[in-house]
Amino acid sequence: MKAEPGVMDPELLSGDGVQVGYGVVDQLAGFLDHPGRERIFMVAQEPGFSLSGAKDRLRSLLGTRTMRSFTEFAPNPQWEDAVRGVAELRAFRADVLVAVGGGSVLDMAKLINALGGADGPNPDLLRAATWDFGHRIPWVAIPTTSGTGAEATGFAVVYFEGAKFSLAHADLRPDLALVDPGFTLSAPPALTSATGLDALCQGIESWWSVRATEESRRFARAATSWAWGALPPAVGSPDRENRLWMARAAHAAGRAIHVSKTTAPHALSYRISSKYGVPHGWAVALSLAPILAYNAASPDDGALVKAAANL
Repeated sequence: MKAEPGVMDPELLSGDGVQVGYGVVDQLAGFLDHPGRERIFMVAQEPGFSLSGAKDRLRSLLGTRTMRSFTEFAPNPQWEDAVRGVAELRAFRADVLVAVGGGSVLDMAKLINALGGADGPNPDLLRAATWDFGHRIPWVAIPTTSGTGAEATGFAVVYFEGAKFSLAHADLRPDLALVDPGFTLSAPPALTSATGLDALCQGIESWWSVRATEESRRFARAATSWAWGALPPAVGSPDRENRLWMARAAHAAGRAIHVSKTTAPHALSYRISSKYGVPHGWAVALSLAPILAYNAASPDDGALVKAAANL
């Protein structure tokens, strides 16, 4: 697959604090090679942590550093799990947090680190307009799926007493994001499809969002173009090349929605997933076409977006 003319150069995704490409996970060793970065709090979930190859690779990169793993939590981040993670983080006296996994894992890491630096943790933070982190520790995000782009966003989803909340703060983003498509090579077709559709839908939603900017649309166009071309072969006949393009697409989509946020299809998806157990990316895709048609036919697309956001 080649980049479409007029779409941003994929090399522009990498820069200060972000690396995208095969083998970039090796840069974790350099990040940890600083005084005071000896105690590693690892947030991950099985079986993906092992099946992706990340567990073995990180074991060699961490060397003799002391590590504690936090792996037992619900697939959709729950407040109670985050509070338990904060207690473990503090008890371990961690110097660095490393999160390895899909969007839920990265969201859990954001919550633990943020709440670990705040007073409490207090559920009132979920409804606060603004809030202060206090002191958070450095952290690294290593995605093992090409979907959410959560390593690029300053928000995290959490469920409290059955209701969905989203914490948003620029400092939720990691100090270093290592997007290594090598960890997606073993992903089965269903997972590749669900996560890839999430990236594609994020790109499309970001493009039409009322919060879109010139910058966000650069990333949204790239995400949509790359995912449109790479997702079908990544599901049907995966290879290193289309996995790389999907990793780029997912990260670009994350960069786009960090600015624009998502819209009605994502708002609707949370109810579909929680009620019927449909994987997130598939749930988003189910409503994308009807909402696109609705928006195209209506001079005012705000009503449906507002209604969906209140579900």
